[in-house]
Amino acid sequence: MAYATLAADAGFFDRTFVECIDDAIQSILGAQVAVSLFTHLEDCYGLTRDEIPCRLDVFFNGLEISFGQSSGRAIGKFIIKVFYRRLGLEFDSRSNWVPLDYMEAARRKLGLEN
Repeated sequence: MAYATLAADAGFFDRTFVECIDDAIQSILGAQVAVSLFTHLEDCYGLTRDEIPCRLDVFFNGLEISFGQSSGRAIGKFIIKVFYRRLGLEFDSRSNWVPLDYMEAARRKLGLEN
């Protein structure tokens, strides 16, 4: 079954997003940084891995604070690109969009609108 079909299940969508965070951070910064990032998010923001999909604003703001605004946004956009690729969605870069916009668009494309 295609990822886009499976992603219509909100639980699968959320789990896949968290996996993509791991994959993206590990590919650009290494496995130890990925582990440290999750620890940092939990210690500083009370944000566990499982809560990230429900608290995306805290996650993406945490990236910007942790890595600096420009780098945090670039990392966030890279995570989104990995996520879209995993779900079989076409990523259309928009200069005025932040990662939250892409997540909302992915939910709409998959019929998971809140």
